[in-house]
Amino acid sequence: LGKAGTVTKGFDVISEIAEVPTFQPNKNLKSFNKFAALLGDDRANNARGIWGKPRKAVIFIGTGQVKMQDAVAGEESGPMPMP
Repeated sequence: LGKAGTVTKGFDVISEIAEVPTFQPNKNLKSFNKFAALLGDDRANNARGIWGKPRKAVIFIGTGQVKMQDAVAGEESGPMPMP
């Protein structure tokens, strides 16, 4: 994995991604899930896996990295291919 960096452009895209609604269970569903987990029902773990996830797909295309020396100089050389 690469390490996180600084966003130099594309804040509008980040805002759009942040606005994608996520699945948030209500109180009853959380209680039912806890009870199912207590009974050993493996489906409870699977159900919790979608909590907080986007309700629609977020697909990243054409991503890359800016070379460090270009970022420091404030120049844009285009994305550097990910290994």
